[in-house]
Amino acid sequence: MGVTRPHERAARLPVVVACLLLLGVTGCSDSSSTDASPDSTPASASSPAQRPSSSVSPRSGATQGRLDFGPNAVSFIAADQGWALSPGSCTGCGDLETTADAGAHWRLVAKGLKVPGNTRALVEGRVGMYFTDTNTGYLYTGDRCSTCLLSTRDAGRSWQPTPLPAVAQLVSSDETTTRSATATIYALTLRGGPEQRAIYRRTPDSTAWARVELPTSVPNLVMAAQGSTIGILATGTHEQHGRLWVSTDRGDTWMIRQVPCQSSGTGATLFSLALGHPSAMLIDCFSGEPSQQGQDNGHQLYGSTDTGLHWSRLGDPPQTGYTTLLADNGAGHAFLATEGGINHLAATHDGARHWQMAITTDQGSFGWAGLRFVNPTTGFIFGPTHYAPEQLYRTLDSGATWQRIPLPRPH
Repeated sequence: MGVTRPHERAARLPVVVACLLLLGVTGCSDSSSTDASPDSTPASASSPAQRPSSSVSPRSGATQGRLDFGPNAVSFIAADQGWALSPGSCTGCGDLETTADAGAHWRLVAKGLKVPGNTRALVEGRVGMYFTDTNTGYLYTGDRCSTCLLSTRDAGRSWQPTPLPAVAQLVSSDETTTRSATATIYALTLRGGPEQRAIYRRTPDSTAWARVELPTSVPNLVMAAQGSTIGILATGTHEQHGRLWVSTDRGDTWMIRQVPCQSSGTGATLFSLALGHPSAMLIDCFSGEPSQQGQDNGHQLYGSTDTGLHWSRLGDPPQTGYTTLLADNGAGHAFLATEGGINHLAATHDGARHWQMAITTDQGSFGWAGLRFVNPTTGFIFGPTHYAPEQLYRTLDSGATWQRIPLPRPH
């Protein structure tokens, strides 16, 4: 392991830290800073960007005019290595392929794989896939099902059922490839009655899943994890701003945090933990519709450096579309994916002082399916997952530019 020099350390700060260091000098504003008194209980109009935008045309000539849509689930663990799951020739099954050269070649790993969920779950984009390393991966669905989670230990060649309820979200405490073997995996289950709403946790030293009690019984939850920190956001509405709970001991105990959304009619819709910085959080407050001229009710981004104890308002991202995904690569770059008539990926490279459109597509409301950074420089975004040609983009320069990755054609 190399030594991190001071100038290198500064360049790898999470978005909110980078912004707070510039308060009073940049467009970051601390006028909306909120001090939250935690109650401990057991149990991002944007300014012009400073670098050229890298908008990407949504379709190449190879996909225009064809209805042979591609994979419905994709997971990459490194710049060149990933898996893609496409509908198979049998009802309710899929074909799994893998690449070791960023999509230049795809190799069939499992054919006719019975995927979790009902017979249309995969083709309708309700099956998620997440690989943590070269051998370990998961398939899951939020559908009502008898088998809702499958796992593999041999790079996808064989899959074993796991007796968990329907899985709404699955995350890792460390998405970087180099440390994935020591990561804790969390599955958020929400289907059924309150007794089925829980977090299930699998630690690296165990193959069993242990139930972690949720601090709330409300159904509309979003989860994020990093290191030993895990957060649960009850998303807001026009009437309520939402609620946030944080645990710094992998879900053994929970602390309630104040949600920073303050404008009337706005609620917290997304939040994230910065890669490699478990105390750095972002929350997007949204009114449910893009902001109109003279109004302050579109996307408002807030950041915290102390796991939600205090919040500061950051530079507003572009006021376009409905929020879908939010990520912080831990190096001063944040990304907000929105969907609507046109889908966007907005990016900031200077601690949320300025934002730019990194990707623009015309796939309408089919939206985005996954945004993941496997290290501060390498990230992927995938979508849509049904009824439109799928697209996978990769960045190798912390989101400054994005390129299309070839996907396997359906068999």
